[in-house]
Formats: sequence, C-alpha cells, structure tokens
Amino acid sequence: MGFYYKINTTHLGLLYGELPVLDCYAAQLNQAFFNVINNGIDALEEAMATGHFDDQLQDPNFRPTLMISTRRSCRAESLNSGTMPTITVRIKDNAKGIPLEIQSHIFNPFYTTKPPGQGTGLGLSISYQIVVDRHQGNLTFHSQPGQGTEFVITLPLP
Repeated sequence: MGFYYKINTTHLGLLYGELPVLDCYAAQLNQAFFNVINNGIDALEEAMATGHFDDQLQDPNFRPTLMISTRRSCRAESLNSGTMPTITVRIKDNAKGIPLEIQSHIFNPFYTTKPPGQGTGLGLSISYQIVVDRHQGNLTFHSQPGQGTEFVITLPLP
C-alpha cells in the first residue's frame, strides 16, 4: 500500500498559486520544507513497517496520509503593535506521532531517533534555523502519540 498525499490550500477560496509573493531565501525554505516533509514520509513508512496501521487498514477508506495545506493569516507582533500578515504552511501526517519524552529534543542538533546511517539529526534543527533565525518566522509542531504529527511553519509577509 502506498501513501496518500493531499494538498489543501485555502485563502478565502483562492488556489495555492494565488498566495502572495514571499520575500525569502527560496533554496533555504525549500530545504526546510523538504526536511519536514521527508520526516513525515519516514514516519508513515515506519508506521506501516511496524504494523501501526493494521487495525485502520481494515477500513477501505483509510489511507496513510501526508497533508500539506497553506493559507494567508495574521499573527500578533506584540500586545501594542497589532498583527502582521503571514503565510502559514501545515504539514501533517497520520503516523504514530512523536513520543512525549522526546518532543522537547526534536529541534536539537544531532538528535535523531533513526537507526545509524539513516539520519543525521540535523534536518529539523536546520529547518528551525532557516524558518526562525533566517526568515523571522515560527516553526512549531503538535503531536499526539498514536495519532500523528503536524508541523506549522509561519512566515511573515513584506
């Protein structure tokens, strides 16, 4: 069984290609997106290999899924300065989720749960630096063990 990739883009009914232009270092952001997406794919592959989806696969409508969604939004800059227009990118999988005991470490350099030779532990650390330090954005995640993980990348618009 393969993966199901779903791209859901919303901004008042507009399509992905109609998001506003973002002033950014495109190659670096591509690397950050690639790292997060690749981790989601790895999580889905591991969940399939370890039998995590065995019960759900009895349902003909169930599919291991990686969903990417985008939207234009706003974030508060401070209590007195109002809001700043942003682009939000959500990358969500329905794999096993990140265990609670390691959630505080996932952005640390060289931290990995992958077997030797399969990961350096730098992907999420580099992604964090690119999004937060280089682009003044936010990179957060929400994960429930057994239910999947969602990474949220928020980037300021000019």
